[in-house]
Amino acid sequence: MKAISIICALTASLVGPEPCERTAREHKKLSGPWTVARAHNDGDELPREDLMALAMIFEGDTMRVQEGGTVNERFKFILHFDLKPRGIDFRYLDGHKKGRVDRAIYHLDGNTLKICIQENPGGDRPRDFNACKGSQRSLVILKRKTE
Repeated sequence: MKAISIICALTASLVGPEPCERTAREHKKLSGPWTVARAHNDGDELPREDLMALAMIFEGDTMRVQEGGTVNERFKFILHFDLKPRGIDFRYLDGHKKGRVDRAIYHLDGNTLKICIQENPGGDRPRDFNACKGSQRSLVILKRKTE
């Protein structure tokens, strides 16, 4: 949260407080654990049994992917409210992809979160929520964990 406060203070000094307040509100909406209800990768739907142990946890401006209790990947994310649908960039924090940024779009509707990610670093940000064959995209449908 300290990093968010610093970023907000710097941004507010340049463009006023509205963008930071909006970002903080959206971070709060995304905050917490989400289970993976469905996932498609480059045209293929992933089997439900492969998804059952997966979770995505949003905290502030970070997100981590866990399988069981093990963290597989960690990201910093930046929201783009000026895009329709809204954009989100994920920057890998660890591993062989460290520093790489995957561009994505997202749609939050209550306890359902859809994210479509362009997994080709040179590819364009998705404009719609599909991950058809050859697109090099993943589409993930998340449900807020309520327990």
